[in-house]
Amino acid sequence: MADSENSRTLSSVTRRTLLAIATSSLLARVAEATPVMPPENTDVPDPALSLWRDWTAAHQLACEFGRQQQLLERELVSIAGFPTVKLRIPGRREPVSIATDADIERWLGTRADTEMARAKARTALAAKRLAWQAADERLGYSRALQAEDAAAEEGERLAEALWECPARSIAGATAKLHATLVIGETSDECEEFPWPQLRSVLADLLRVNGVPAAEIDAA
Repeated sequence: MADSENSRTLSSVTRRTLLAIATSSLLARVAEATPVMPPENTDVPDPALSLWRDWTAAHQLACEFGRQQQLLERELVSIAGFPTVKLRIPGRREPVSIATDADIERWLGTRADTEMARAKARTALAAKRLAWQAADERLGYSRALQAEDAAAEEGERLAEALWECPARSIAGATAKLHATLVIGETSDECEEFPWPQLRSVLADLLRVNGVPAAEIDAA
């Protein structure tokens, strides 16, 4: 009976809402903890909170760039199609997709009797690449992808620094657990051990840290 009740309690804490509550609460704690001092003095009572704040900013930026590049990729494909060509190979029922010159040689070989087919495939592939590159330059897909990668790398660096930093407060420990859940869970519906249990611990820490129990229980 106790196990059944515990399972219902864990599943009632939804990931998306709980993490949003944690983010809001921790950002408020960071603001409260940062002393009003001259700009050159950046000391805060718990450095883990400062690292978490920086990691949160980098993670949110990476997510924003990710959504942007996905939209741009769909638009790019609708305009130029993928930079590939379909190639029919003797003896194969379905055509194969060619993306590189190496693919052409792989499927057509280097024999003299396939030279014309190879040249035709290379010309078609070059035209597709040019169309893709022109549309990419206009839309900014590659720039968004590079920006996402840079933000993600910065987020990974800050996450490692956060986990290596000893927390000096409940809020700091909560921040480290929050980052772990954001990065580690594979989906909003992830119910595999230990994710529901860790969400339950996060909810406990938020209660201890002053978030109203009614707000958490309603998550």
